Amino acid sequence: MGLFSHERRWKAESRTPQTEEDVARASNRRLIVVRLAVVLLFSVLSLQLLRFQVWSGGRYQLKAESNRVRLQVTEPARGLIYDRQHQPLVKNIASYTAVVIPADIPKGREQDLYFQLSSILGVPPDVIDQMVKDSVKRSDTLTPVKVKEQLDQRTLLTLAELRHTLPGVDVRYDAERQYADSTLLSHVFGYVGKITEDDYPQLKDRGYQLSDQIGKTGVEYVYEDQLRGTPGRRQIEVDASGRELRQLDEIPARSGN
Repeated sequence: MGLFSHERRWKAESRTPQTEEDVARASNRRLIVVRLAVVLLFSVLSLQLLRFQVWSGGRYQLKAESNRVRLQVTEPARGLIYDRQHQPLVKNIASYTAVVIPADIPKGREQDLYFQLSSILGVPPDVIDQMVKDSVKRSDTLTPVKVKEQLDQRTLLTLAELRHTLPGVDVRYDAERQYADSTLLSHVFGYVGKITEDDYPQLKDRGYQLSDQIGKTGVEYVYEDQLRGTPGRRQIEVDASGRELRQLDEIPARSGN
């Protein structure tokens, strides 16, 4: 019993008590470490701010501006074809097309959007997905992808009602060609069709877009330059979902002859 007590007393006596000077020195060391950590953290943040605002400022500003202000092409009305009594043989009738703008689809929500759009338009979601991928590969993410043409009134109303839940989806006005006596004169009139992937590189330099139509045969083909007209331009401001807020500037399209 006494031996153990003596042992404990010896251990307690062997510890050197810390003086106030030692405590102050240890506290100063900890304070210096904290200060260095704070200085390092703020140095990293300052370098990041410098990189964003100075070195890469122009690039980020241009990217933000391109997201806010967009240049939209407006298609001209295709010229009409008359007979010698000035009766229309080929004219335009109003048509509406559902389009997808890939740049405005929230990242990670593509498949949900395609399924929702499929339930409205009746186009399979995998088909919509492939349409968008093909368009982005050939053009860019701001080019509208035509998903379904000649929309009926009920579909138009549904898309308008669900507009705010379908980011990246829009309805565009198109003009569909209507031919008189198409059975007898179809070989004379010819027809218009979509631009093919092979033809697009040459037509792009002439102001055509991948979604445009062009004369394929007959009068539509021979007089393409006169019938097409001149596309216009609209500079618009959009929100984060790509919805038009206001028009900033416009160069009207000129109808074909």
